[in-house]
Amino acid sequence: MVITHLTRKINHFINCNSHLLTRENPYMQSTWNVPTDQENKLTVESQLVYVMWSQGRAYAGYEAEFEMRTIMAGDGNKIKITCRTKKGKKLEKIEGALYRNRYRGKIVIPEKVNVGDYVYLEAEIPRLKLDSESNLIPVRPPLEVSSMKWSKDEVRRDKEVGLECIFSNGVEDGDEVTVVIYEYDSDGYHDKIVSIPTTIKGNKVDLKWNFIYQEDTDDILTDEEKEKYGGSYNPPEYFFVVIVDNITVGKKQESGLLTFKDWVEIEFLNGKGEPVADVEYELTFADGTTKKGKTTVPEKAVEKDIPPGKVTVNFLLD
Repeated sequence: MVITHLTRKINHFINCNSHLLTRENPYMQSTWNVPTDQENKLTVESQLVYVMWSQGRAYAGYEAEFEMRTIMAGDGNKIKITCRTKKGKKLEKIEGALYRNRYRGKIVIPEKVNVGDYVYLEAEIPRLKLDSESNLIPVRPPLEVSSMKWSKDEVRRDKEVGLECIFSNGVEDGDEVTVVIYEYDSDGYHDKIVSIPTTIKGNKVDLKWNFIYQEDTDDILTDEEKEKYGGSYNPPEYFFVVIVDNITVGKKQESGLLTFKDWVEIEFLNGKGEPVADVEYELTFADGTTKKGKTTVPEKAVEKDIPPGKVTVNFLLD
């Protein structure tokens, strides 16, 4: 690639792109001693800086992520990635194209790979006659989960709930993993609530989550409101996944759905602003169901385990 500019402009261009040159060989020449009163021609060679795994282990039967970085290689240049065992046995091969001197991808580690073996990548840019090899990472057995579950089916405000994921294969004690909790959406647009880093102990993940509902429940659409769009009321529900070396288990809600249950207080005040007991009321909940009760004094009447959302109160006065 040929760049023709005044020296100071060349320096500025290269320095602006120096953040692309990282890892083992992060630097290239960025200053040239040439006259500034004339046009200068400089030739900058393309480089394949590195190809590296993005995770510390691979799992038989699963995809493994990697990254490739280049210098001045040009968008659209075709690349070839070959995965091999430590002894050089070819496993899988994929092709792609560079974009902004980078390529991020995934390659399948076949189930036939011997557990305990190591794998590496060969990267090639044929048009530029560039190639490189990645680091070696060990291969583990396929990840297998025997159980994913919440400690209960329902959760209340400011209450603790447990979650557990038991692995039957693929993990070891001390492995670092991440638990991610989502609010379920029937259309698949699940909202991420929290990420919790933790470690494997006894081949399982076992931790507590303190549930706090931070949204306004009045924003939850009622059954009547959802009906206008052909839907029906659905309370906030939650599931969790476990991420092990960029592999996510539980994406199909294998943990089951944890349902949020709310509560409401009711009181009736007379003309003097004083609470009155034994006044009958009827509540209409967000899901369209109703419930009757009576006010109490001095404590307010409380209805627990109700569907979260808008609540309409109708006092049944004589």
